[in-house]
Order: sequence, then C-alpha cells, then structure tokens
Amino acid sequence: MEHSIRACQQQNLQLLDGSVHLSGLSLTRCPDQRRCLRRRYRFAYSSDSVSRSTGVTIMLGDHLESIVFSSPPETLEA
Repeated sequence: MEHSIRACQQQNLQLLDGSVHLSGLSLTRCPDQRRCLRRRYRFAYSSDSVSRSTGVTIMLGDHLESIVFSSPPETLEA
C-alpha cells in the first residue's frame, strides 16, 4: 500500500477509500531465477476530488515492478 500512497502523492492525486486491494496473484521467476510471487493491487484515485480512476501496483516478490494509472498522469517504472 505504501507504494500506491507515495505514487499518488508524487503525482498530486488523492488516494480514494484509503485502501489497496489484491486483484491478482501468480507464481513467476524473479531476475535471479528464484520462484516468487507477482501480485497485482488495484486502488482508486482522483485528480480533482470529483472523478474516480483506477490504478494498479505490481509487485514482484518484495520489489515494486510498476505502478500504472488508468489515465494521465503517466506510468511510473521502478
């Protein structure tokens, strides 16, 4: 959740509902070839306190892989 909060703050967005929800889980290989989990989290945010958009945070093991906003601002890469 901390990555989603920080990304919203950096883009001057409001994280809505104060929560991030697990939306996907898969077993994959980390860069060092160990098995690890790839987790997708969804969150809602607003840029104007009126509209509602969806973002996704993707974690590979314990590391941030990416954060994607559904509309501008831009995608952040780890």
